[in-house]
Amino acid sequence: GGSTAASVKNPPRKDPNKSSAASSASTSVSGGGKRSRVSSLAEFLIRRATNNMELASYLYWYLKVELDNDPAHNARYRHVFEAFRDRLSVIPHRGDHDHHRRGGGSDPDALSGSSGSSKSGLLGSVSNKMRGGTPSHHHHQHHRSDPAPTGAAARAFANLRGDGGGGSGGHSHRHPAERSMWDVLLAQDRFISGIMDCQGRSRDVRGKKDAKELHLRESLSAGGFRSIAALQARKRGGPEVEMGPVPLPIAPDVMVTGIRPETARMFKSALYPALVDFHVDPSCKHRGAVGETSAGCGEDKDKDKEKDRGETTSSAASSANGPTIAALPPPAYKVIVKTGDDLRQDQLVIMMIQLMDRLLKRGTLDLCLRPYSIIATSADTGLVEFVDGSAPISAILADNANSILNYFRSANSSSDGSKYGVKPEVMHTYVRSCAGYCVITYLLGVGDRHLDNIMLLPTGHFFHIDFGFIFGRDPKPLPPAFRLTREMVDGMGGLDSAEYRTEFRSLACQAFNLLRKSAGLVLNLLHLMSDAGIEDLSNNPAADAEGVIAKVEERFRLELNDEQAETYFLGLIDDSLAALAPRVMDVFHQIAVARR
Repeated sequence: GGSTAASVKNPPRKDPNKSSAASSASTSVSGGGKRSRVSSLAEFLIRRATNNMELASYLYWYLKVELDNDPAHNARYRHVFEAFRDRLSVIPHRGDHDHHRRGGGSDPDALSGSSGSSKSGLLGSVSNKMRGGTPSHHHHQHHRSDPAPTGAAARAFANLRGDGGGGSGGHSHRHPAERSMWDVLLAQDRFISGIMDCQGRSRDVRGKKDAKELHLRESLSAGGFRSIAALQARKRGGPEVEMGPVPLPIAPDVMVTGIRPETARMFKSALYPALVDFHVDPSCKHRGAVGETSAGCGEDKDKDKEKDRGETTSSAASSANGPTIAALPPPAYKVIVKTGDDLRQDQLVIMMIQLMDRLLKRGTLDLCLRPYSIIATSADTGLVEFVDGSAPISAILADNANSILNYFRSANSSSDGSKYGVKPEVMHTYVRSCAGYCVITYLLGVGDRHLDNIMLLPTGHFFHIDFGFIFGRDPKPLPPAFRLTREMVDGMGGLDSAEYRTEFRSLACQAFNLLRKSAGLVLNLLHLMSDAGIEDLSNNPAADAEGVIAKVEERFRLELNDEQAETYFLGLIDDSLAALAPRVMDVFHQIAVARR
């Protein structure tokens, strides 16, 4: 811990006379020797994106959010966006060539050399450069829609995108095998923005949830969103022609061909988010789709890629004796469409969880973490992966006589005499993921933890959702360092069980010490994000960004050696388990929910 402490005791302070590297409009030289008005970092990201459609999709949405939301740096982001557009407009989408050749799917060669999810690939690229290493070539559940700018803003953005404001523009008349990477991104944008528009209009329909839900289904069906091919043909006003699938923004390795309007539903909340099933291209090697199976956590070294992506399914889909994919309907990817809510803070937390997961695995510690996918598509819209089969701890306790063990037994009963009557791999996953999230939510200061936003899967995967309060902010008084309840420990076998007393506590301490060794990386990445408009980082009422990051640094306890840090974290576990205030607040929360 000593060497790490020395490297972050005085983290780099930002020069007020300089803009961040990501938004700098400095002049650099592009690969062809042509002088560019974008920074070297922007050139690096664009170059990476031209070789990887997944990274290109993420970069497109990151830039679009900033273009729509950051007037102070709009011109600089515009330069980057223009350079990005110009480069991708002349590069064929290799996935289309392969899709046309096989009759569907995406080109695996386009992602060759990948070993992990690219949902955090851009973050990984930047963090790799910060460590001084060679840039890696790995790619590693809510609201009113703002699907597209209107008026003059719409015309300006249309000109910037290169579609002339008239829909598809010059590129989209091509055969799918001739589409450029930019054509695919524009098709993706029109498709997703149209769905968000339907959700926003349906939310504003007068009446109860059923009326809004019916309107949503009718709007999606009438809008032609069942098939991207038909939708794109209608946008052009021409006959239907073959069009390739588009990447799903929250998981661009998943190519989708349309949605299922008849299965769309809305959640009963103030913003009425919608749950939409996306058709997955049958030839696409996707994840998270209905019918896909997954291996147990940490059991197969050859499946690290799937584990990195947090692959998990419901117990029915993962049953060894269940139906095969061929016997199931076309695979679907469930996504929550949210408008009226800024998801950028949640997106930052998920990126940090993904980063910490990779750091732990690099230290040979796989804690079976399950960070779901999320992406903001504007300052008040976005997409969130729906983790099928998951349920909040509150519902699990209510339905299983206040026992997580009973839940595991009912979902994964074991007839081979396994301890507690639960499959060993399920208990293994539960203990590890619980330890991992305790450490990570402590380091990030995640607040407002109640049993409705802590989730569990039949596979044992334990995870948190909804990160509206982070970096020590909490709407409730006397919050614990992290949320650990007696019921969660009973799910491991109880306070005296080896699973809790030996395994859980040891794993949590190992994770804490491993992450302390990378404190400098985490803190520097937060510094890079300090002016990105993240609510609890940039607009925290308790402190400015520098003060917030200093508080995060304190949580790493860099002045302690590993043995002292282990003793410290064991104390946090005991204090969190004994905390009384969260139990009282849970009662008030349940009363408030019941009155809705």
